[in-house]
Amino acid sequence: MPEFTVEAGKDGIIHLALKGHIGSEHLTGLSVWAEEVKRVVRREHEKGEKVLVVTDISKLENYHPEALSTLAELLKANEPYIERSATFGGSQFIIIAQDIIRALSGRTNFRGFQTEAEALQWLKEQGR
Repeated sequence: MPEFTVEAGKDGIIHLALKGHIGSEHLTGLSVWAEEVKRVVRREHEKGEKVLVVTDISKLENYHPEALSTLAELLKANEPYIERSATFGGSQFIIIAQDIIRALSGRTNFRGFQTEAEALQWLKEQGR
């Protein structure tokens, strides 16, 4: 069973996580999570600045091809509200899929890293 989380951190960064296998039977849950992410991003943006987002994909095993479009649409929808987005910990398969999602979304303020520390450092150095 996959796990999807979203949390507005006390560090001013929105923390997301995608874990497990996201099969066709989990696409509705992924869509519900994506809508929650949109709500949190907009709520945090209303506080006055574009937001920073970090996503933990270290335990994401794989996902159904239709998940690519859901995730790309999430990136597109949030683009006006996001200063920078970073992911960390993805396997080679997930990194390739992430590159496809980035291309589909047209986002240029989105990067992947091996570790959480690297991702957070990039967000904090480049953000605001």
